Amino acid sequence: MAPEARVHAWALPGHLPGPFGPGSAAVVVDVLRATTSIALALDHGAAAVVPAETACDARARAGRRPGSLLAGERGGLRIDGFDLGNSPAEFTPERVGGRTVVMSTTNGTRAILAAASAEIVLAGALVNRSPTAARLAGHDGPVHVVCAGTDGAVSLDDCLAAGAIIARLEDLIGPDALDDAAALMRDAWHHACAGGGPLDALRACGHGRRLIELGMASDVELACRVDAAPVVCRHRFGAVVREGTPG
Repeated sequence: MAPEARVHAWALPGHLPGPFGPGSAAVVVDVLRATTSIALALDHGAAAVVPAETACDARARAGRRPGSLLAGERGGLRIDGFDLGNSPAEFTPERVGGRTVVMSTTNGTRAILAAASAEIVLAGALVNRSPTAARLAGHDGPVHVVCAGTDGAVSLDDCLAAGAIIARLEDLIGPDALDDAAALMRDAWHHACAGGGPLDALRACGHGRRLIELGMASDVELACRVDAAPVVCRHRFGAVVREGTPG
């Protein structure tokens, strides 16, 4: 009998069968662009990133945190009146260092909140691929890789980035750990690397093309910088913090 899979992948938060069981870990992937921006914000010294489902909720949460910044997008564009959008290039040390960022995005922040029942919830992207995989490899229980998707549809960019994390995780914990969905995402990542590379793959996917049309091609390039932000981003007590930071 084949061993039970330890690593499970979900192409959308809506595919989750229900709350995670005790001892579960989850990593949420929204490579274009929320989890990339979160990783860079924390790597650049942000105190925390607080995910919010709606713009109204974000404003309310920011109002309870004096000195915080509002960040977010709808349709790829900065929400009116917010300090920042969702471009990873905006989260510079000068802008976010020492600050709390309250963020609401179309897909990523909602996916983080959807995964909040897991014992450990991480925000993962290509920019923090290796530390995220290493953190998950050290977890004894089941691991769930959750893609944020785009407007409720499966998004190739997230599946590729999830596959990158899964491939690294498999290197660390050995074969026979993946369920079929995780193996498919891993294989998609390997296929992209063997072809034109992850940047070409993300440029060609639907969400990547949309960002390029909006004049945000540099965001796609930033999102492909594997391990550029060596941080573990953990959601706990309502905020994503760099693991090891009180929060």
